[in-house]
Amino acid sequence: MSMPEVVELTRDLVRIKSENPGNGESEIALFVAQWLKRNGVPEVQVDEASPGRPNVIARIPGDPSLPPLALIAHMDTVPAGEGWTVDPFGGDIIDGKLYGRGAADMKGGLAASMVAAKNIANSARGLKRTLLMCGTADEEGTHMLGAVDLVQKGIINEDTLVIAPECTGMNIIICHKGVMWFELTAKGKMSHAGTPEVGVDAIYGIAELVREVKNKIEELTYRHDLLGKPTVTFGVIRGGLKTNVVPDRCAVEIDVRAVPPMTVKSVTELLRKVANRAPELVPGLSATVRQINIDRPPVESAPSSPVLQVLLGAYTSIMNEEAGLHGFRVYTDASIISHLTGNKDAFVFGPGAIEQAHTADEYVETSQLLAAERILTKTVEMLCL
Repeated sequence: MSMPEVVELTRDLVRIKSENPGNGESEIALFVAQWLKRNGVPEVQVDEASPGRPNVIARIPGDPSLPPLALIAHMDTVPAGEGWTVDPFGGDIIDGKLYGRGAADMKGGLAASMVAAKNIANSARGLKRTLLMCGTADEEGTHMLGAVDLVQKGIINEDTLVIAPECTGMNIIICHKGVMWFELTAKGKMSHAGTPEVGVDAIYGIAELVREVKNKIEELTYRHDLLGKPTVTFGVIRGGLKTNVVPDRCAVEIDVRAVPPMTVKSVTELLRKVANRAPELVPGLSATVRQINIDRPPVESAPSSPVLQVLLGAYTSIMNEEAGLHGFRVYTDASIISHLTGNKDAFVFGPGAIEQAHTADEYVETSQLLAAERILTKTVEMLCL
């Protein structure tokens, strides 16, 4: 029995390593570009967002007086890591689930976009608006180089209609939490562990500062109907020289997930106030804070957007039920584009569950791949043909 095209393509994509950090997107970008050219998409280019970090930009031309529709799917994945019971790059299909690193996040969505672009390219009809299908680099990185480059080069702007087929579990995403990363560094004084009173323990100091940050974030009264409340995670900690040495430095990396009306500035000020309290919490301690990613504030798209209305209609026609409208606790190419341009027509919808992203034994349900490809094709037909 032949395998459905979108499933076979997802498997092929999973088998190409594109880890970030790691080997990057060069190999997969070449595959994506060649597949699109081979399947009738008339204009395809591989364009570096930065050295060695290519985007793929495919274009099916339409009326230039209308804003284009862009399907934007990132090609990179997080590293495979350990703990897998299947080959992370095997693309095994077991009980209706396709396994592999990036299967959900987001090579399934990438494949669905590619097939939708192919379907439109081979429709033998002229387009009333241009369709862009963009495979992006570095979505998993701190600076989201691919999507940022699309904006900087004017390929995507505030008027572009945007759909990012991320792993939303087939829900439509209309708002995103902000994702803000900081490094909080404490400076103490080194001494022998036998005479700790002579030194200032920076690791103990960071522990006190972490407690203070956690309390301050939990005290915030902001609540959003779809995004919930702000959260904070302490993802990385570095410090200490040796077991019997009082540490003079310690740093912790902090992830704050913010909701409207919080801003990068307001969160930075909150953390700086905590850092300034270091001498009160631990005498002799000092602390500093710095942002370590690009600005990624919370964003919301317009409920009246034509993209949303068409996507809702396409979903209903294919699934015979109404789609759910949700918020996303992660950042995507759509949200960074929305932030950088003020674009209110940027939405996220695709196969796979966010709970599968970045996990061992990551998978996407093949039934969702098939449905997502049909819904994306229908959406593009309604907006472009």
